[in-house]
Amino acid sequence: MCLQCPIRCAKVLFTALIVMSSILGEAKAQWPQWGGPNRSFTVETEGLADKWPEDGPPKLWYRELGDGYSAIVYDDGVLYTMYRRTRTDEEESTVALDAKTGEIVWEHKIPSPLTKPVEEWGYGPNSTPLIVGNHLYTIGTNAVFRCFEKKTGEVLWTHDLVEESHIPAIEGVGYSSSPMAYKNMMIMAGGRRPSDDAGETSESAESANAARDKSRKDAQTLLAFDQRTGKLMWKDPDFKVGPSSPILINFAGRDQLVLYTGEGIIGVDPNRGGLLWHHTPSRRKA
Repeated sequence: MCLQCPIRCAKVLFTALIVMSSILGEAKAQWPQWGGPNRSFTVETEGLADKWPEDGPPKLWYRELGDGYSAIVYDDGVLYTMYRRTRTDEEESTVALDAKTGEIVWEHKIPSPLTKPVEEWGYGPNSTPLIVGNHLYTIGTNAVFRCFEKKTGEVLWTHDLVEESHIPAIEGVGYSSSPMAYKNMMIMAGGRRPSDDAGETSESAESANAARDKSRKDAQTLLAFDQRTGKLMWKDPDFKVGPSSPILINFAGRDQLVLYTGEGIIGVDPNRGGLLWHHTPSRRKA
């Protein structure tokens, strides 16, 4: 079954269906991240109905949480997502819910001050959580990255990407990229430092080149952290980022991270960073 549209809605609602519970009961149908097991929005399973009953599938439970665009992930009988209780709430919540009953297993509130762009374009959180082993990883609207113990909700480590790496918050809706796991690392989109673009509008070519050189030295389009400790493993290369989430492909026997940036599509070595290729799509003439 191909799920072309991830669960994204302005009002986060949970509705459990009998057919859903039967699918989630299969180990191979675990949904640990944005896009599912392979980030492809596809699940391999058997026994799915060809169509819904006329009166719809039986409803097991229903609850309303709040606002947000974070999709739902699932593992070991528990659903995880993020939301903001109200549009004026200065906090975001990460929540774990029992998949059979909808009851809250644990909930963690995260400071998330509203900014003018967020108020104008929409209210996060936008990023989808990621489950790896006993850990749950989340990134809030203001680019604060947290690692939780998934069963208890204990925060194991935190990185404020704006404060620590001085990346700019993504314009408009706030941080929206979803993290992915690779080997012992957690990889996510970063961003170019605000000062890195200063030379682009300068009349001095020398000043522009100096700014570009500094940008490459501090490049952080993608950042990789150790899953267990949160230690920064690598950061690279130097492109403006947007709301796109990284995916992993294998070409000619080599793993590649692929990300759609504000300057085209890039392929990066997931083991240590390093640009493999860059493609700028051609623009149609009006």
